[in-house]
Amino acid sequence: MDSLQVAEDGKSVYLRMDDEQEAKTAEDVFESKQRIFNIPLAKPERMEIISNPQSDQDIYDFLLLPEKNEIIYQAVAGTGKNGIFEYELFVYHTENGSIEQLTALKEHAASPKRGPDGKIYFLVDRNFGHGDPDYYLYQMSEDGTDITEVPW
Repeated sequence: MDSLQVAEDGKSVYLRMDDEQEAKTAEDVFESKQRIFNIPLAKPERMEIISNPQSDQDIYDFLLLPEKNEIIYQAVAGTGKNGIFEYELFVYHTENGSIEQLTALKEHAASPKRGPDGKIYFLVDRNFGHGDPDYYLYQMSEDGTDITEVPW
């Protein structure tokens, strides 16, 4: 379990974990994917997947945008020439099930958070997979446009 978020109304929590509900063998567990679950606190047995259950992407971190019926999340977008995974940010539209890639930095985009200005802030590790992290702060509009580095 990871990436815990509490619903605004305090009645449920959201977290990322392996989708192993149907796993019967070790191979099934190995093939399971990281999904986002909603767990109602009054009835945890009614836990449900709210990310795309058919996607073959593992989800590593996420940001809920409930008023837009969207989830911004981190996932592997590909592998660089050096063999290191490239993590980008994606958006899952819960109403129609579509997924769009928001960033294409070919780095390690992570930790999306919404600021009070409505922008999405996230970190990029430009040294991912090579030792000590080298983090840079970025911002973008909720639709993935206007991606800029925030100097600090």
